[in-house]
Amino acid sequence: MPAIELAHDSPELEAALSEYATGDRNDRSEKTQYALLIKVQHSKSFFEFCRRYFDIGGMHFIEIGCGTAPISVAAALAGAHVSACDFVKRAVDLGRRR
Repeated sequence: MPAIELAHDSPELEAALSEYATGDRNDRSEKTQYALLIKVQHSKSFFEFCRRYFDIGGMHFIEIGCGTAPISVAAALAGAHVSACDFVKRAVDLGRRR
């Protein structure tokens, strides 16, 4: 099966994610970039694992505690109908932007 493509964050969204993670929109430190990359890589490996056993295209995908939604976005890009929620409104807003 082909690899799942994850959405590439725009420079503006990257700045918003950095601000959310560290409080500094301009923080591009190695630690911040690594933390954001790990979340995207986790999403990719999770869906690569799932696709070995089933195709989520057209299925309903629910994520509770989505944070900034890297996994939900990957599910949507794989064709799932996604519902996602989190207690932190700011995180959900960033997830919608993704």
